[in-house]
Amino acid sequence: MLFRSKIPGCESRALFYLARYYRQFHQWRKALKYYKKYLNKSAPPGQKWLCAYEAGIIANTINKPLKALKFFNIANKATPDRWEISKHIGLTYTSFEQFEKGIGYLVDSLKQNTGEYTYKPEERNDADTWDKIGICFFRLNKFSEARTAWERAVEIGTDPIQNKLNKKRIELLEREHGV
Repeated sequence: MLFRSKIPGCESRALFYLARYYRQFHQWRKALKYYKKYLNKSAPPGQKWLCAYEAGIIANTINKPLKALKFFNIANKATPDRWEISKHIGLTYTSFEQFEKGIGYLVDSLKQNTGEYTYKPEERNDADTWDKIGICFFRLNKFSEARTAWERAVEIGTDPIQNKLNKKRIELLEREHGV
């Protein structure tokens, strides 16, 4: 049992930091255990959002996509309509080959967050998102849409290796599918 404190919220905050401690050492299951305990306590919406977001990413890391979706939905309820959650829900759906659903969430993640947020755990990379959208379309045999997505990824991309890869994909689509 963790320490007991007379300071309100202190025990639950310790759960949050304990989860983050285990996360940094890649002890995923222990981290999830403490994230879950923290989420069962009352927490400010921003902290609850970050906790659920991180737990969702860990659940995906250990190949538990349904658990990840549960955490991402908790995050979305705590702080609605953030692009990070849409992107990770989209990536989660694509991990178990539900590409149509994945595309919807990935496209939704291209929106801008409105409002000021304390927690910004990842940088936007819209070129990467367009790349993932292209992959989903390709897997659905929608080659014209895949080409359009990859062209957009190249247009806004700054990673020369990723841009080269997407240009090759476009060339292959032209050669193999006449798109």
